[in-house]
Amino acid sequence: MYKLLVDTPQGTQEIIEVGEGGSYYDPSKVLWDERDGDMPNVTCGGLIRYSGALVVDTFKRTSQDSVRLDDLKQGKILAIDSRTQELIVQGFIFESTSFSLSSNAQMNWIRMYAGKTFLTFPMNVSTKNNNKHEILNEDDLSQFCLTAMNTVQSYIDSGNDLKEQVNDATSPSQLDAVFDSR
Repeated sequence: MYKLLVDTPQGTQEIIEVGEGGSYYDPSKVLWDERDGDMPNVTCGGLIRYSGALVVDTFKRTSQDSVRLDDLKQGKILAIDSRTQELIVQGFIFESTSFSLSSNAQMNWIRMYAGKTFLTFPMNVSTKNNNKHEILNEDDLSQFCLTAMNTVQSYIDSGNDLKEQVNDATSPSQLDAVFDSR
């Protein structure tokens, strides 16, 4: 097996291995082929071949670092979105009782809120533990539904605040400082 230092289609650099007669799909992207001499001890990123040697192109390195930062940001945003969904799925508390915030439950709560003037009170709603909770009147139902909606919105808002911090980060160390403690 032989090592090749290549520029990848993703805009990064990698050392790959090929067999005896192997090559990279685009020979113009090969910066170093071990068959032409020992692979220099280098860190991938921002390298160009100049006069038979590998040298660091500061502009290219900055560009590749930017690609890596964007990938790191995307991963952090996905983690924040995932955590937001985890929090929503945990449900909400109303009058010391836990209720579901599944997609189905959220639609039910919104429908009840929208049609509250047509409902008969008192009425029962299911708790997260499949018990019954009595809603006494329209005001009680309004408080119940608003608590559910505000809980969802607070998780979304706190996630959006974190994602804004992620997007504002200009270096991996700034990105590492963004911590989801929710």
